[in-house]
Amino acid sequence: MEQTTSRTLVVIMVATLFIALFGSVATLNKFGGFRGLTGAAVSTTYGSTNISITSNTLINFTTSNITFGSGYVTGGFPACIMDSVGTTSAGCTGFTSILRANLTLENMGNTNVRLNLSNTNYTTSFIGGDNPGYAFKWNELEDQLNTCTNGSSGVQAVTDFGVKDTWRNITQNMLNTTAQWCAVFNATDTADTLALGFRVLIPSNAIARTLGDTFTATGTSI
Repeated sequence: MEQTTSRTLVVIMVATLFIALFGSVATLNKFGGFRGLTGAAVSTTYGSTNISITSNTLINFTTSNITFGSGYVTGGFPACIMDSVGTTSAGCTGFTSILRANLTLENMGNTNVRLNLSNTNYTTSFIGGDNPGYAFKWNELEDQLNTCTNGSSGVQAVTDFGVKDTWRNITQNMLNTTAQWCAVFNATDTADTLALGFRVLIPSNAIARTLGDTFTATGTSI
């Protein structure tokens, strides 16, 4: 009888110990003081990356010179007519006969610009002689709808220089510091290049001399 009572007491003591142990675990877990039995502790932190892209307004004549060479009007002809896209009339002697060149202007920045153009010799008297001629025409070299626009994609610009791909005599009213070429000159790589071609008419009585003209393109970011 005494042995049975001792075993009973041992069982009761063991049970009491387990109850005390798990009660303590539950209490510690409730207050966050014991995490080993409920999963690993979690810690969270964050990082970031930043970059600032600045605007770059840059236009450039990537082809900046057209040279007709030197020559004269052949005897018996009233004039010599040449253009920079490869046409030369009879009566031209010694000039570069097949030039095929344009002044090529590119928007090399990352912002659209309002484009103006002026030059220093803006009258036909630049050539000299009787009834000389000095004309130019402009074209887009890439996207025909979006290189030079009025401000809306696909809307061709109405410029102070008239319709593209059309010869016009250069006058003071056309090419001056406020003459607008494009309301929007695109900066997109596939639509950012313009061309200027030139045509000259040299009368037979034009005075022998070396002639030159300078064009200034101005791009203002918009």
